[in-house]
Amino acid sequence: MPPKEIYICVVPDLETNKILKELQEEIKKETQLKQNDFPLHISLKSPFFIENPKDLDQLIKDLQESLKEYKPFESKLNNFDIFSNRVLVLKTEKNKDLEKLERKVVKIVKKYDLRKNKYLQNLNKLNEKQKKYLEKYGDYKIFEYFVPHLTLIFNIQNKKQKIMGILQNTEINMKIIINKIIIVDRKTKQFIKEIKFGSGDWTTLPNKLILFLILFLKLKNLFWQIR
Repeated sequence: MPPKEIYICVVPDLETNKILKELQEEIKKETQLKQNDFPLHISLKSPFFIENPKDLDQLIKDLQESLKEYKPFESKLNNFDIFSNRVLVLKTEKNKDLEKLERKVVKIVKKYDLRKNKYLQNLNKLNEKQKKYLEKYGDYKIFEYFVPHLTLIFNIQNKKQKIMGILQNTEINMKIIINKIIIVDRKTKQFIKEIKFGSGDWTTLPNKLILFLILFLKLKNLFWQIR
């Protein structure tokens, strides 16, 4: 089985997603540009490879265990920006909750993939700290260099003026509720696993003890009924 390329992200709630999709369609209609055909998302971990299906299962368990104490939080959608002179994005507030979540995910994934992110560019312009991150985590756009955003449209080089004209009267006053992370297959664009906050693995030792105690009490009651 070939390695599976995946990424980990959060997605907007349904209502916000609907509004942003309508905006995408409006820009596409006015400019004839191709919109981002990936699900609208904020990447927490850029694409990486899982060699073994068992590793994917274990990664899911590790994420579930790590996120079981997390609570839903809000993140504000800030403003439009253009990355690399060709990609229209909607920046997202980088609050402490989102920073903490990104840091947690990156550190967990490190155990499963050490290959450098093949989509990174301008590696010769990295500072020393970024080089260390790249060596240790396979990516440098992490931690303090993490810029949360939603990608809307690609290849806008020749349409920037028109797009900014469309957006100049578009007021962004929305928040997204983040209460889960999604593991996505980059090739098929399908969701592999949705992990909600608080969804810890009930097969961990403390929970096994709780289940054992419940079973013991049920058996005890059954014994006294028989007597």
